[in-house]
Amino acid sequence: MTLWGFGSSSIGGDGLHVLLNGSFVQGVTLITIGVFGLVITGLYLKDKNSSDYKLSVMIGTAIGIVSMVIFAVLSPYTDVDTLAIALIGSFALAMRFPRNINFPVILTLLASAVAYISLDGIELFDPNGWPRIVVALLFGTIVYVLLRFLQEVASILFSILSCWPIFAALAVMCVVEGVCILSGHNSIIECVISFFAFVLEM
Repeated sequence: MTLWGFGSSSIGGDGLHVLLNGSFVQGVTLITIGVFGLVITGLYLKDKNSSDYKLSVMIGTAIGIVSMVIFAVLSPYTDVDTLAIALIGSFALAMRFPRNINFPVILTLLASAVAYISLDGIELFDPNGWPRIVVALLFGTIVYVLLRFLQEVASILFSILSCWPIFAALAVMCVVEGVCILSGHNSIIECVISFFAFVLEM
């Protein structure tokens, strides 16, 4: 007897391995992303300044980050279409909060400090000399430029995904995708492609 992609006999022994490689975790995670996305959309339309909405955004951010980690770990066992939907949905949740923190500056300072400390003990750099500081600052500058670029790209994507009709549609797609996976069917994208292919052949 099988349940959502893995056998009931897998509870013992290699149960965890089979569970992770099966479709249960992917399906439940997708449904969680979608349901919480719909909750956030409803609260936003009701009152985007309410404490309930702000709290849901904070929780949604945590769910989005955890979901990205889950699907990053399970990516070898996940269909490409499902992985794309999951990562886009997770990104849309995670990017809703916070947006007013200057992450590039914070991470650049951290990277410069790590570089400065890492150069300690290298004969080429005098512990008290200026080359060590210069190299650390140059490394931090490169990190900052890359992070600023990634931040701008993320901002463009978020400006699209944050539009509530698109966000709600993506949430529904995540729920449907999760249900399809748990029921043992193909990805919703594959189903849509097959449907249009069937229509064109008629």
